[in-house]
Amino acid sequence: KKVGKDKIIVVILPDSGSRYLSKIYSDEWMRDNSFLLEEKVPTEIGKIQDLIKTQKRLITAQKKDKVEQVIAKMKRYDISQLPVLDGTKVVGLIAEVDLLKYMLDGKRRPKDTIQNLIETDYLRVSLNSSIGEVSQLLSSTNSNAALVMEKDKLLGIVTKIDIVDFLAKKFKGH
Repeated sequence: KKVGKDKIIVVILPDSGSRYLSKIYSDEWMRDNSFLLEEKVPTEIGKIQDLIKTQKRLITAQKKDKVEQVIAKMKRYDISQLPVLDGTKVVGLIAEVDLLKYMLDGKRRPKDTIQNLIETDYLRVSLNSSIGEVSQLLSSTNSNAALVMEKDKLLGIVTKIDIVDFLAKKFKGH
């Protein structure tokens, strides 16, 4: 009665959440849009510098390395991602999932370089970063690794399993 006879009213009724899976069923999207409270991060468990001290040696790849060389290196050291350098400069990260997709493509060869497979959008953390905060960052971004950097110098790499292993050893006696 208030709108008038020559006006049209449109009512939208959502049918189910299936068309909104990328939004309302994504904790990251819900958190970004203030629909979920941030989880408290335990800060007393240590700093990244504590975790880095327990690591043996930093294994890296060069951006001109061949796919087969990187696969062999990952197998030899039982690791699933590598920081990639151009000389001494960090240019990104390569993960086993990138190599898998590349090899499944069918057009690729193991003699090709990894240059086009390098992830240039990678997480960077510092030695003073809290292990709890880095753990939450890795989980919330669905990243598997973060590079530990001081300015432009690569000091290490931290993966989810590194954090799990560190915490398991730290709290073994508790």
